[in-house]
Amino acid sequence: MQSKAGGGSSGSSSCESTPSTSSDTKSIKDDEVLFQVPSRLNHISKNKVTLAELKRRIAAPECLNSSFLGIYLRLAKTKEVGKELRDNLAKHGISLPSGRRKGIQNTVFTCLVEEEATQLGRDMHTLVQQHYPVRPLIDMAARKSVSHPEERRRDLIGAIRILDELNGMFTELQTPLATRIQNNVPIHNELEVGMNHFSLITHTFGPINQSTWCNAFLNYAKMSLAMYQGRGMEQANPQYN
Repeated sequence: MQSKAGGGSSGSSSCESTPSTSSDTKSIKDDEVLFQVPSRLNHISKNKVTLAELKRRIAAPECLNSSFLGIYLRLAKTKEVGKELRDNLAKHGISLPSGRRKGIQNTVFTCLVEEEATQLGRDMHTLVQQHYPVRPLIDMAARKSVSHPEERRRDLIGAIRILDELNGMFTELQTPLATRIQNNVPIHNELEVGMNHFSLITHTFGPINQSTWCNAFLNYAKMSLAMYQGRGMEQANPQYN
């Protein structure tokens, strides 16, 4: 089923989970790079935008229209930019109707290409691992805690169990977005649908970032437990009963 521009007074068209494609074009690979976009965060580099990424950005949930695609791709602002972009996409088998509305509200992530958002997530992960002040935070919590040491130890063991469980789920669900779509990984339950939606609107930054902070809190809990067990500030691996 193809999405067509609305002919009514609204001037908008529906947005589908998969963009309309043409069978008339020759075999076109989704990993073909169509644009080299100057980075918005790193002014000395450019990011690649593939056909697959454009398909994702045009489809639900974002449903970017030609006007916003021009901004996202850093194209020159001209009266014909929308038509030129639609014509270019048509050559690659994608139908982008004019006059349709975007699917969701703009955020700072809307202007980021996937490669840039992914790198932002990786850089955040590295910085948290190397520079987040876990030990001072543990010291502050220890000074403020009014719990008995044994009660505190039990609380920390419980927190570690929960965070380990959550971290395992994050790892299981964090299949790279492009690979997930390319390999047609089935999305068959509410959690996977929600995580896929979250990944699509943050362009993989969200799933990477949630794992980063889950690991940081897990490290905090393990180091705190080590302190209460008299092992100094070294990271512990407690045995659960």
